[in-house]
Amino acid sequence: MATTVYVRRTIFDGAFTLKPGETRRWEVEVGRYSITVKVSSPQDLKRLNMEPDGLNCSRDSRDENTIHCVARERGEITFTNRPGSSPAESASAGVRILQVH
Repeated sequence: MATTVYVRRTIFDGAFTLKPGETRRWEVEVGRYSITVKVSSPQDLKRLNMEPDGLNCSRDSRDENTIHCVARERGEITFTNRPGSSPAESASAGVRILQVH
């Protein structure tokens, strides 16, 4: 079964690297979102933590890299390189955050 998604706007589409304890965040308004996260190594996946504050999210059943979220009020999407991860190293990810219809 195919699903058509219309992109309303791109919040972020790129890559970033976070040092241990470092955070990157985006504020979002009421709406629906598609978040795709791709890491290059299992260690980066263990170090990075995504917190969708004020959003209800669920993972796409066909693509483990994609998460669908609904914000019923203003919210925030935060990525953190978990402090205290062992060994303490930078973590990188490619992230796309889309507001969709």
